[in-house]
Amino acid sequence: MFMFPQRLDRLLESYGLCSERSSASFLRNNLIELNGQKLDFKDKLGSLAQLRKIPVDVETDVLVINGKKMRFFPHQYILLNKPSGYVCSHVSDQSPTVYRLLEKFYESKADEERIYIEENLHSVGRLDKETQGLLLFTTNQFFSHYFTAPQSNVPKTYLVELFKPVDEQTQKLYAEKCALGLFLPAEKKAGPCVTKPSKIVWLEERSCSITVTEGRFHEVRRIFAALGNCVINLKRTAFAGLCLEESLMEGSYRNLSLDEMKNLQSIYVESAKKRGCPKSN
Repeated sequence: MFMFPQRLDRLLESYGLCSERSSASFLRNNLIELNGQKLDFKDKLGSLAQLRKIPVDVETDVLVINGKKMRFFPHQYILLNKPSGYVCSHVSDQSPTVYRLLEKFYESKADEERIYIEENLHSVGRLDKETQGLLLFTTNQFFSHYFTAPQSNVPKTYLVELFKPVDEQTQKLYAEKCALGLFLPAEKKAGPCVTKPSKIVWLEERSCSITVTEGRFHEVRRIFAALGNCVINLKRTAFAGLCLEESLMEGSYRNLSLDEMKNLQSIYVESAKKRGCPKSN
């Protein structure tokens, strides 16, 4: 079975036992045993090098923390075709949540694994209430952190319907401005910023696709507002090389295939090489 990075510290991060920043401290301050062997992380200078070298196979290795044998369920990776009207939060008083659409998935699991999934499954980034389309879910905290970080430059493509028609000359102007990056004024919790370059492909006078790589708060809607227009319908059609197929009905979901997971892993590995990061096991 394919699993994402299984370096010891990343494994603990992905299951929410510690954060990237606190992983070294976690390992130094807890009693860790792997396959009956105690792991000593007291040496501050040597511990980080050790963290990068210890691989863990959750299906065959036995990891014990403070005398408790850890049980790691395989991480889940799910693609949902999100309908409009659903919010990306676990609890909402006013609108249905996207997790309601996954109830049958929960029910398909045995009790202990179902509880684990219900507590740890989360969306990889968010789509606002009215935005439709491709939304990923995972139990892997490390996976979601990487694929939502702006510095990862993960491409996200949206199908956009605009309020005002845009003539051919203005279409070129929109595309040129997006390719250079746009200044976006502050909106709610998001401060002012200049976007990274984005790419527009026009389909008709009031519709286009746009590919961004940051995933800022309401980024696509704010981009077109800055251009003097208004988005009236928005649908995410692609994310990190994954595409939303027409056969997947709104509100339906599926597990990612092994090939899709391998492609996502290759994106991570290539990015790690460019950034000079150590390769995960």
